[in-house]
Amino acid sequence: MALGLLTPVKGANYSTANKRVRVFDVQFTTGANYQTGGETIRAGDVGLRSRIDQVSVLSAPRGAAGGLRAGIDYGSAGASPTSVKVLAFFSSAVASTPDPQAAAASDLSGFTMRLLFVGA
Repeated sequence: MALGLLTPVKGANYSTANKRVRVFDVQFTTGANYQTGGETIRAGDVGLRSRIDQVSVLSAPRGAAGGLRAGIDYGSAGASPTSVKVLAFFSSAVASTPDPQAAAASDLSGFTMRLLFVGA
């Protein structure tokens, strides 16, 4: 698994009505090998009890290796997913070319992004 550290952002977590909002810095660690199709984050990993309703990328992955972009895959989990996948895409130099997903076993060490999770 390439997701090494999930660090809660101090003072950013709160609850409103029947929803919980959690903000985490997600860091890919040294020697991490990316899995094509994404890396799984479960509701419990980010302080949610049962499901993830929404994920927002608050800051793009940043690191020494250059342009990387994140995507969130809710997959086929249905109306109340218990997990999501974080996908990594390398930024294409050509605007008309789609950004390619990071290859299997890519070393994404050093990349960190900030994600906001909403759920229950």
